[in-house]
Amino acid sequence: MNSPRLLAPALIVLLATRGAAAPAPAAPSAADLARIDAAAAEHGDDPDLAWTSAIAHVRAGDPSGVERLTDFQTRWPGLRPDEDLEIGKALADSGRDGEALAAFDRALAVDPRSSLAELYRALALRRLGRSDEAEAGLQRVAMLSPELAPETLLLLGISRMKSGDSQSAARLLHTAIELDPAGDTARRAQMLLPQPLMGSTTRWVSLMARSGVEYDSNVTLDSGLPIAGTGGGHADASSVFGAGLVVSPIRSERVDLSLGYRFDGSLHMDLNDYDLQNHLAYVSLLLRQSNRLAWRFDGVYNRSWFGEHDYGEAMLARPNLFLSFGERLGVTHFYADVSHQSYFQKPALTSLDRDGNLYGAGIEQTFAVPGWRPALLTLGARGSRFQSEATKDVLGFMGAYDNTRWEGNVLLRAPLVWNVQGILGLSLAYEHYDHANVLDFLTDNGHGDPTPTPRRDWVADVGVTLIRPVYRHVDAEIGWHFTRRDSNVDLYNYDRHLVGLYFTVHTD
Repeated sequence: MNSPRLLAPALIVLLATRGAAAPAPAAPSAADLARIDAAAAEHGDDPDLAWTSAIAHVRAGDPSGVERLTDFQTRWPGLRPDEDLEIGKALADSGRDGEALAAFDRALAVDPRSSLAELYRALALRRLGRSDEAEAGLQRVAMLSPELAPETLLLLGISRMKSGDSQSAARLLHTAIELDPAGDTARRAQMLLPQPLMGSTTRWVSLMARSGVEYDSNVTLDSGLPIAGTGGGHADASSVFGAGLVVSPIRSERVDLSLGYRFDGSLHMDLNDYDLQNHLAYVSLLLRQSNRLAWRFDGVYNRSWFGEHDYGEAMLARPNLFLSFGERLGVTHFYADVSHQSYFQKPALTSLDRDGNLYGAGIEQTFAVPGWRPALLTLGARGSRFQSEATKDVLGFMGAYDNTRWEGNVLLRAPLVWNVQGILGLSLAYEHYDHANVLDFLTDNGHGDPTPTPRRDWVADVGVTLIRPVYRHVDAEIGWHFTRRDSNVDLYNYDRHLVGLYFTVHTD
């Protein structure tokens, strides 16, 4: 069974941030620099002009600005209380974070309550991969300077996401939004928050409700449940609806426990036998060992009805390991899972029994897209094995659904214009079935051949989702998903388009 969306990884890589808390002054023009330098040269003993000249060269991006500031400090040591801070900023901007740290330490020795020096020092530590020290520094900034608290909480939230603590990260991001609801910080924090009931919650109890309309070009494919049926080509529109609840009885810096339930349903215009009722319950336990290592266990139970019929159930257990390798390399997510699925309708032949166990393992790498903050790119690979409970049928055929599957996928999450969050997903999978399929033997594709070729399928998936907040607790979503299955057994070839418009109301 595919992992439910509510268990999608919430880990986000720490974004590279070099800017100051306030907008930087405009860079001086070449003419301005020339005038300032001329005045400083004419009055060589004037420290104010020498300082102005050095700062102007730093603002203009001149590499000599660092040396000018250092020369000023050598000539007039201790004259300006912010000289070490400015030297550190200039060094950091030129990529010399190790040297910048020493300058920020000197600035803090002069003024231990300098929130700016603490902030720039934390950013330099973060870029050097010293995440624990950086987070401690950011926490001191939030205490020292309330006006910097929203931006600092945003940075802390991103750091927690990077380390795998999605629960704590969500709480920090929500606090940043509350402190600066109309600012750029709130917008960036909102982009990083997971969708309702698909990740963390900042409350003991979190609620959501969802409704919309969908058009499905191939409804009869078991409505997307774990093992797809054959391509019937029956299209229909439907109304969809759902509601969910998440309870977080344990929330701490090291341990988070979440319990959730979600109901989803659909009502079709014509194909009423495919009206869906789906109940899903889950438990998720996170153990955060450090800023670079986290463990999480997910357990899921899922039960579905089609029309008035009890259709099937599935159970999944998944351990996860998250490792952070710094800003550039991002976060690596390893996981393994085992699931059992049962279908309550008896198959026509014992070889078509789809009850069985699925074993899988995978790896995902998430990192920030350079030059496009806070866009996030995830690359993944997965292998799985499905072993059914089927037995040889009266025609001599073994289980039709026993298979090995290999899959690669790409997922991009990025902010777009007009406060829209865009999500693009691509995947390609190859399925290698163990045995000849009895349906192949009974159809034109294999008729008359007692040993038809075992089934081989290529499956391509593309999904695009656009999400925009309408009000504080209401989101609008447009989605399109396309599946193309190419099989050497003609019966299993199909295309499927699913297009929908949805509205979600949530308490977070």
